[in-house]
Amino acid sequence: MRLLRLIHIITGVILAPFILITALTGAVILIFNRFWELLSLHSWFRYGGIVVGVGLFILALTGFSIFTRVFLQQKRRKKS
Repeated sequence: MRLLRLIHIITGVILAPFILITALTGAVILIFNRFWELLSLHSWFRYGGIVVGVGLFILALTGFSIFTRVFLQQKRRKKS
């Protein structure tokens, strides 16, 4: 369980800046319909979307697993 949480935290900390940059630049381009020079920053490198997608998948998988374990532990405690 500790290793799972550690993987979840490390993945989240590494991905957070990339997701934040992508979201902010995308919002600025969409709202103002200009600032197209931000597009290169928005798509930060060729396979950036794949890296972020895999990272989000790992976050979802580990988060669901952690949630399920905690939920089942709480359910077992209530029965006892």
